Amino acid sequence: MLLRKPLFFGSFLFLLLISCGDKSTRKNAAIKVIELHKKAMDTYLTNLDSNYIYLKQAQDIAKATSISDSLKAENDYFMGWHFHHANKRDSAVVYLHRATEYVKDSIKTEREIQYFYRTWEAYQYLGRYGDCFALTRRYMSMIDKEKNHEARAWGYFFNQVNYQLVKDYDKSMEYSQRYLEAIMQIQDTLWLTVAQMGHSQLIYSGSGDLDGAIKIMDELIPKEKYLTNDINSQIFNQYGIFMYYKEDYQVALQYYLKAIEFTKKTTDISVKKTTLGNIYANVGEVYIDLGEYEKSEIYLDSVYFLGFNNLQDEVQRNTLNYKLRLAYNTKNDYREVSRFVDTIFANRDKAYKEKFSKDLIDLQKANEKEKTFLKEKQKSENKQTLLIFISTIMALLVVIVGLLYRQRSYEYEKGKLKTEQRLLRSQMNPHFTFNTLTAIQNLIEMNSKMASEYLVKFSNHLRLVFENSTEDFVLIDKELDALGQYLELQMLRYSTRFEYRIEQEGFPETTRVYIPPMLLQPLVENCVEHGFKGIKYAGRISIKLSLVENSVFCEIEDNGRGISAGKALYKRSTSTELISSFLNKTTSSSLSVINKADANPNETGVTVKFIIPSKKQEYDQSGIDRG
Repeated sequence: MLLRKPLFFGSFLFLLLISCGDKSTRKNAAIKVIELHKKAMDTYLTNLDSNYIYLKQAQDIAKATSISDSLKAENDYFMGWHFHHANKRDSAVVYLHRATEYVKDSIKTEREIQYFYRTWEAYQYLGRYGDCFALTRRYMSMIDKEKNHEARAWGYFFNQVNYQLVKDYDKSMEYSQRYLEAIMQIQDTLWLTVAQMGHSQLIYSGSGDLDGAIKIMDELIPKEKYLTNDINSQIFNQYGIFMYYKEDYQVALQYYLKAIEFTKKTTDISVKKTTLGNIYANVGEVYIDLGEYEKSEIYLDSVYFLGFNNLQDEVQRNTLNYKLRLAYNTKNDYREVSRFVDTIFANRDKAYKEKFSKDLIDLQKANEKEKTFLKEKQKSENKQTLLIFISTIMALLVVIVGLLYRQRSYEYEKGKLKTEQRLLRSQMNPHFTFNTLTAIQNLIEMNSKMASEYLVKFSNHLRLVFENSTEDFVLIDKELDALGQYLELQMLRYSTRFEYRIEQEGFPETTRVYIPPMLLQPLVENCVEHGFKGIKYAGRISIKLSLVENSVFCEIEDNGRGISAGKALYKRSTSTELISSFLNKTTSSSLSVINKADANPNETGVTVKFIIPSKKQEYDQSGIDRG
């Protein structure tokens, strides 16, 4: 976007210096902090170590001296920018968010807008869309929508992308139109170009109107010499994507290569790596379709050289899919692809650990405010009357009780999220991945057509697992789609040893129901891996979901060997225990496991019944209604 690097406003900081007061210590401290900020600005692109040293010195001065909040906000902003370039995204968002907290009552300057933009951008990069919505609401409440057209335009842009990320294209298009109108009032040609490009992407994503999207891009391409390298990079890459959708691969390749040229000229190292990773993956894909596999491999390998672990999930996922396609087309050893799959799961596991183990920003902020409150109370206790002292003690008791209650709630939520995390990690494990790839590899020699079909199924299942695992609730049809794909892949390993059936009852067409992801697969996996082990007849799995009022009832039945043949199947299964614990916390119900032979000796198998927590409308991580 336009705010690609931090601007240093000399006049702004001069006013900050004047506002520090007449005391020489505060004045000298402010001067020193400003000098350190200037040094930090000179090094943030060339020497991150020196950049951090200068900012840490400024931070220490800010803690020891009563300088203005505006200077403290600047230092937090620069700290966030430092960690952004160091690829430490979680640390970056903490400091950037703190900078926005120094903006009181209303947003008045471009610098304050930038605080919010960079914080919103950091949340978006981490996939914390709920925080994006929350920050946008606070931002919109603090701007003068009638007079400050620039601030209003940024707010519309935030909401356009927010709703686009959660696939609410109608809302996104509404804010996109408002965004364009606001920029036209500002009469900023460069900004308008960027907005039009985003609008073209939305036209295709929302309505599939490829010709309409290309028509807008046709108007932007001739403006090349008037635009920055960064914006040209985005335009040519996006045009290449549209040409790829039209299956005009040679033209798409030309635009991708042109986008790479512009990207290499940009000065922002962090943005350069992210953008190059995306375009390299696109070039690798188009070379596969052109049959130039060696060139494709060069560009896909280049993605890894950029620092694969630090790239966005979408780039990692796309690169892995293209690697799978390339391995199939070139008949390469699938063990190499399996290694990349394991790398992805390791990264996903690390991301979940970091997500659920770090303190929440809002909780940190609340604790800091409580500490400040207690210190102020301590300073004033000696000067207060007995009545005020008693009132203070009572107030402190209320605060402590509130903190204990909040801490208990926080620990409960953290425990629930950890349970979900462990459930997700117990799903598509490396053994399943490796076995599936091995089966596909064997089929290539026996039946290449069937191998191709299963490769596509595995790629689609892998994509669904990645997408579903990042959400707290997903559409039930999408989850059942992932489950069906999983069973199809298991049937590849076990040939025709079993069949399955999935039924839904009581789900109105006008109602969308959402459930936690990856909840059904471990139980179905028990049927396949344990229930059908050693049986001499065809296995059968029946999955039935019923919507009764506000609850989703699930029944999973198989005709396997049952509990009597292996009691550890359900009683000691780790995944089953985790699911039971999760259901207990969310629905106050338990997992019911029935051995069918106990009721009828002529029957075999197990029936599992439970209630799935559900929502009638879609929520992101902060509970925002997207229905």
